[in-house]
Amino acid sequence: MKFGNWSLGGLLSVLIVLGGGWWVSAQNLPVKPVFLQNELVVRPIDEPATSIFLTFDDGPTPGVTQEIVRVLDKYGAFGNFFVIGQNAERSWAQRLMARMAASGHLIANHTFEHSSTYADEAAFEASLRQTTELIKPHLPPSKLIFFRSPGGTWNASRARWTNLSRSGTPDLEFAAYVGPIFWNAGGDLVESNGQTLEHADWVCWRDDVTPRACADGYLAKIKANQNRGVPSVVLMHDLNVKTAEMLDLLLFDLFVDPTLYQFKRLDMAIWPFSPASL
Repeated sequence: MKFGNWSLGGLLSVLIVLGGGWWVSAQNLPVKPVFLQNELVVRPIDEPATSIFLTFDDGPTPGVTQEIVRVLDKYGAFGNFFVIGQNAERSWAQRLMARMAASGHLIANHTFEHSSTYADEAAFEASLRQTTELIKPHLPPSKLIFFRSPGGTWNASRARWTNLSRSGTPDLEFAAYVGPIFWNAGGDLVESNGQTLEHADWVCWRDDVTPRACADGYLAKIKANQNRGVPSVVLMHDLNVKTAEMLDLLLFDLFVDPTLYQFKRLDMAIWPFSPASL
């Protein structure tokens, strides 16, 4: 089961110190590590509540990822795909990711084997590094590597591993990494007084929920975020073709007013972060 409430990330290109925090933009290549995360709730800076970041985990999956991309392209919406290295190394997946990147979608790192545990720093970093090599041809012009930890798991050890070298100095190998990216829509089923306030595709397909009802749960959460004045980082998975059907219904509803929402890549936002205690 995945968990998380908000997207954690940092783009470290131009470093400005404001009120004790570090605020960064994606205008140039980063110059320092960005995995200094120890907070759960972080919001994109100056991002309107009508911004939507559609993210898809665990692909590429044959016959599924293609359908999701087809739906996104139908509506002219950008997608952000956190791929698993074991899936991305296949030749058909490489060709698909090239087409996705050419269409404006963002390819991101979800580790090589999608493990919830890593024995040590070397194993964790190797999983990131191996996946990065596979997606490197498909990265955006900034060459930023967005990262989501499997299951949303993040802790002080992983932050320390990716920020510091074994000698204790800043680990500049991971300077281009942005993450870990969490979410605030699509994490789980949330109900209250008989109403569905949020749904998640993996719960929907496990419990035989219809794509229509699943889309309604996503729509309710996105609108609740908007009413709270925050943009939505939406979690989905490109594992089941029903997600493509649900996405089509969701985007149809969101595009009733085609000028209301902006569907963005993660590198179109500015992300705040605070230094962790390493």
